[in-house]
Amino acid sequence: MFIATAVSVKNARTLGFRVSSVLLLSLIAAHYLNLFGMVFLESGYRFPIEAFLILSTSGLFILMSNSFIYRKLEASYPFSTKLRERVILQICGVAASSGLVCTLVYLFATTVFTEYHSFQSFTFFLIICFFLSCSEALLMILARIYYLQKAQQPGPQTINSPGAIQEPELFIKSKKDILRLSQDQVALIYSSQGVVVVMDSEATKYITQYTSLNEIREFLTATDFFRVSRQVTVNRNTIAHLENEANGRVRILLKSKFREFGRPIYTSRHKSKELWKWFAAEELHQAG
Repeated sequence: MFIATAVSVKNARTLGFRVSSVLLLSLIAAHYLNLFGMVFLESGYRFPIEAFLILSTSGLFILMSNSFIYRKLEASYPFSTKLRERVILQICGVAASSGLVCTLVYLFATTVFTEYHSFQSFTFFLIICFFLSCSEALLMILARIYYLQKAQQPGPQTINSPGAIQEPELFIKSKKDILRLSQDQVALIYSSQGVVVVMDSEATKYITQYTSLNEIREFLTATDFFRVSRQVTVNRNTIAHLENEANGRVRILLKSKFREFGRPIYTSRHKSKELWKWFAAEELHQAG
């Protein structure tokens, strides 16, 4: 409950800041355009409602469409394996969506508030929307590529084992620092309200910069981690035992240290056999 509340507050603050920034910039830009006569030429001052409506609505849509397209493409076109296709689809998607909305908003605003139409003003607004949408998309892409490169950098090797192969590590951005967790330190990973939360081996929870479990699947080995559902991935060492439930489902009971996770973990009947086989494989290995 605490983590869910913290995530909600964090998301609300981030969304509020972004919306406020869009409205403020739209207000400034609308007055700037009206001052230099680039939108609607009229004598005397009046609030530039047309320009403000177009800029603010288009700006808010750009924020939402960029985030939506980013999440939709993440599962099918991960940056780690399909970088070129992902960048092209991301840029084309946000450019097309922002252009469509800018056109609709502009036609609505000029039809309702004034009968004056200008191809020059429409083209100018369209270019602004394209520039803003593509710029934000590029920033999101560059930030993601930066974290992937950080994650792929090998850690320092010990003196006792020169040239040893380093196991994959999970990188979590915490304020200005980057926390590095080995696979043994990761107990549970789950998604809550669009944010990925990691619980370490000491049952400490970290709100990460990731938005989907698909973004971190490449850093987890299949022998130690099992993807229970779209929202939960669990480490083998976190599980106390498994229980069969009705309808062929399997319930995963965690060790006492991790019970504060606070909600039952079930796998579907389609994954139940796979889960039992995965969990039994390690027990047979230890017995042998």
